[in-house]
Amino acid sequence: MAALIALVAIAAVPGLPGREAASGPSLGIFAGARSGTLGRPTAVFAVTAVGAGIVVTFLPLAVAPGYSGVVAAALFVQPAAATASRWFAGRHADRRGAAGLVVPGLVASAAGILVVASRASPSR
Repeated sequence: MAALIALVAIAAVPGLPGREAASGPSLGIFAGARSGTLGRPTAVFAVTAVGAGIVVTFLPLAVAPGYSGVVAAALFVQPAAATASRWFAGRHADRRGAAGLVVPGLVASAAGILVVASRASPSR
């Protein structure tokens, strides 16, 4: 059902305003990601997305069986916090620019992964 709802948005594409073609050679996705302007944000996004994916994948295995409620709560809080922080980051970037958010976001992500990685494996 969610996939069908997302596909309905395609109907809005013909109504989008046109734009002029950029001068110069056409860049593909991979060429754009290799450029200095897009390469750094692409690398930061990739690293944080992989870290979040690892946490979501292995969190149920890292917690003792009696604490399944904690896992469920954590798997709810993580995307909710990500959505809220993206909203606040978007507001901040619209008003002051996005450049000042890259380093704090990367540090927060690294700190969270470090906390998860430093946790000892539970005894079962």
